[in-house]
Amino acid sequence: MCQKNKTIIVFLGPSGSGKSKLGDELRNYNIPKLVSDTSRKIRINDSEKDGVNYHFKSKEEILSSEMVEFTEYDGEIYGLSFREVQEKLNDFDTVYAITEINGVKSLRKKFENKLNIKVIFLKISPKTSRERMQLRGDSEETINRRLRNAEINNEYDNYKYADYIIDNDGSFEESKKKLLEIVLNKSIL
Repeated sequence: MCQKNKTIIVFLGPSGSGKSKLGDELRNYNIPKLVSDTSRKIRINDSEKDGVNYHFKSKEEILSSEMVEFTEYDGEIYGLSFREVQEKLNDFDTVYAITEINGVKSLRKKFENKLNIKVIFLKISPKTSRERMQLRGDSEETINRRLRNAEINNEYDNYKYADYIIDNDGSFEESKKKLLEIVLNKSIL
């Protein structure tokens, strides 16, 4: 797969940073999401849909697939399959993905000199992260575990791996404006 004119925009940030919400904005500009596989259950409060938010699969199904990257987070497997990347890039020049730091490293390593990989870090505080997880209906146990994992894995400091940083601690409209400025006006594509 050598398609230097193809771009993967990668959203990176801790839980609650707005990766999904900002990513959804790109769909309005014909930039589809690379749908990751996950072994976690569908969040009913978020109206998640299989094949749209994630491909909800068993751990065994994910681990037996050819994966670009995968990680275990909060007891569940998350990963991006080669098949998903190839199928989407056959139809689109630019796609976006949501991943964590090991996913960023893996994407850059596996597609170095083959694709443009542009990482956007969504910066938020732990306080905002907690508030957003509460709003989406995560249990207190899940929130505490995710915040602890974020601290242990330095998820609030992964901006050094990013090409762009968006401070998403405040207004969504301001963050959306900054995202569109980066993607549409700065010609990262």
